[in-house]
Amino acid sequence: MKAFDASCATVGVLYPSANPMVLYGMKAISSLPMVPPAAPISYHFMDTPNSNAFKSNQQYSFYTFKSAERITTEYSFMINHQTDLNLGITNESSNTPQDVQVRVVAFAIEDKGK
Repeated sequence: MKAFDASCATVGVLYPSANPMVLYGMKAISSLPMVPPAAPISYHFMDTPNSNAFKSNQQYSFYTFKSAERITTEYSFMINHQTDLNLGITNESSNTPQDVQVRVVAFAIEDKGK
């Protein structure tokens, strides 16, 4: 991903940020690189009480609008209006723990007709 970040610097003045996540969100590029499988990760979004249960290895519930089991790379567009939103990640690496990187880009969409 670092090499891809650097390659986006050549996009030009049309997109001065050259952040691949922003370019993807603006649909200026159609895809982002996928990381070769290394460590399966699972994630779920949940509210604070369920997040506390998740951290305590107790039974918890999660929102169903977006979650994944045993992935290595994922990108998605999410439109969500939850006021209480936490991300729970389970790193299922077998012998050696692997780092998990989470990148988030938010866009504010304004109606130009108003």
